[in-house]
Amino acid sequence: MKRKAGLRVLGVLGVVAVLALLQGLPRIGAWLILHPYRRANRETPSERGWPQEDLRLKGEDGLDLAAWLVPAEGPSRGTVVYVHGHNDNRWRGLRYVEVLRPLGLDVLLYEQRAHGESGGELCTYGWRERHDLVRVLDWVEARAPGRPVGVLGVSLGGSVAVQGVALDPRVDALISACPYADLRRVVGDYARRWFGPLATPSRVERALALAGERGGFPPAEVDTVASARGVRAPTLVIHGSADDQVLFAYGREVYEACGAPVKEFLRVEGAGHGDEDLWREPAYRAAIPTWFERHLVTAPGER
Repeated sequence: MKRKAGLRVLGVLGVVAVLALLQGLPRIGAWLILHPYRRANRETPSERGWPQEDLRLKGEDGLDLAAWLVPAEGPSRGTVVYVHGHNDNRWRGLRYVEVLRPLGLDVLLYEQRAHGESGGELCTYGWRERHDLVRVLDWVEARAPGRPVGVLGVSLGGSVAVQGVALDPRVDALISACPYADLRRVVGDYARRWFGPLATPSRVERALALAGERGGFPPAEVDTVASARGVRAPTLVIHGSADDQVLFAYGREVYEACGAPVKEFLRVEGAGHGDEDLWREPAYRAAIPTWFERHLVTAPGER
């Protein structure tokens, strides 16, 4: 009898534990949404043999944003600002320096809030980050008034780039690689991959609501597709056909909504998600310098 009673108690405790876990999933989800993993930079521009300037720029609310400026080879003909992805840092953008410096383009690589060596603890997926980008562009304009400026963003950075450029008419060219359509859908996608059937629509919505309350932003209004309608700079949207993290269809939606008079979409056949997967493909490696050369370096009458 005592053993049966003990088993019943254990069974009840097990049920309680499972219920507590299920009830706590939205809180776990909200924490995961708000707190990206901080990665250390594996390499610096100077370790690649390039000149670099270490910067501490200011974001929307005075937050420190760690950055590197890598000057062009020879006289500068413009600047490209690199915006990295989620859980990533500026080191990831060094591959682009290699192909942009020879075109006479300075490259500014900064770390988004709550990433790398930048300040802040919470990621808002563009709600505040788009204004950080505008402040970075203020710095670029003050440093080199009148020179062309482009923005290159990948993954989270691709979405932030669209959201920020929609606010800033000074940008002359934009590349957005593997952007998400809106925060609600991409969080739902990730939740189902991580938690399977436990990620019910109601739990996902509750996690988003908690993230919004704790982060002080409206998740439902973090919408790259809506922002794309306000973009006027020549825009190239790129997405890997085999992206298993951010759906290929999302990149296509961003492209279709984009309000730029000059825009193109590049499907990178067989490529997955992010800088590493895309960079393996020759079509992607060629597209980056080609777009910026056409819209930043080449005289308007020669395009």
